[in-house]
Amino acid sequence: MFEERIGVQLHNLVRQVLPPSVGKARRWIESALGRIAGRKALSKCQKEVLQIVAHHRDARHILIFAPSLKWDFALFQRPQQLAIALANQGVLVFYMEPHAARNYKIIPMDNRLYQCEVPSEVFGYVNAPLVYILCWNREYLKGFNAPRLIYDYIDELTVFDGDQKEIAQNHKELLVSASSSLDENSVAPFATNTPS
Repeated sequence: MFEERIGVQLHNLVRQVLPPSVGKARRWIESALGRIAGRKALSKCQKEVLQIVAHHRDARHILIFAPSLKWDFALFQRPQQLAIALANQGVLVFYMEPHAARNYKIIPMDNRLYQCEVPSEVFGYVNAPLVYILCWNREYLKGFNAPRLIYDYIDELTVFDGDQKEIAQNHKELLVSASSSLDENSVAPFATNTPS
């Protein structure tokens, strides 16, 4: 809280001292202050993740769902179903929201299930986590430390928006590099109709 107030005060001071006519310098300083505040928020969330991991040291595994669908998406889909089912089976689950909020946050949802509005770099200190990935959200892997990939094999790739060649290439590479792959048959035991 104190650090946030100092950041706001510095931001206001820059606005008071530097007139709009020196816009480039002013924008550079404001950008630098924003990066400093972002690093502090990132560091705070990294510590929070490590505390959660320590609290759940009895968890069977640590599984992070790379951003795909918002948790409260209109249709309750496979990622949400798997997250709940696996948390109920003793896995510590972090469900990352797409487009992390400016104010990073980790929200406990249930025992061993956390909704995360954070960038993937927050999990950089978690060694070799399981990471649930799809063919179209592979770019989120850069923040993880030696992730063990669980690739959710979806046989109809054209349902995804985006560059179809890139999606097909990601699909081929993930089939080779993933620790395991899921398909309709392997996820059936975890499927539920509604969130708990």
